[in-house]
Amino acid sequence: MSPVVIIILGTLLLAGMLWIRAIPAHRRGFALFKLLILLLVAIIVILTVTGRLPWIGALLAGAILLYKKYSAGFKVAAFVRRMFGNQVGGNQQPGSQKHHQLTRQDALKVLGLEDGCTKEDIIQAHRQLMQKLHPDHGGNSFLAAQVNEARECLLKKSS
Repeated sequence: MSPVVIIILGTLLLAGMLWIRAIPAHRRGFALFKLLILLLVAIIVILTVTGRLPWIGALLAGAILLYKKYSAGFKVAAFVRRMFGNQVGGNQQPGSQKHHQLTRQDALKVLGLEDGCTKEDIIQAHRQLMQKLHPDHGGNSFLAAQVNEARECLLKKSS
């Protein structure tokens, strides 16, 4: 990139920051959004003029294709992260995790149920999750064990 373009972008960024600083605090969020949009448009114009825009398009297309192909993995990763917090993927050894007893609230969360659910609701939720998470059907044995433990915890306490 030529020094002239860098100087122009730097000047625009400095002017934008001074403009945002002069705006009242309650309107700065919208002004920052406008500044980011203008900066994005300026970058697109520069990439178009220099002939580098097709590379950005190819990168975006590749990212979209990868997301479509692996979106199920992203959903499972988000599910695991939400369900187990920071326990998964830590520096712990596989056998060093302490086994803890599930509380009723945790078991309800695992099965996606609410307080006051019936025995039939527990069994139905367990059956639906096991159809998705069972290791014989391409699922994860750890998650299946958690679902089984949640069912046992709830059925033990409900009877």
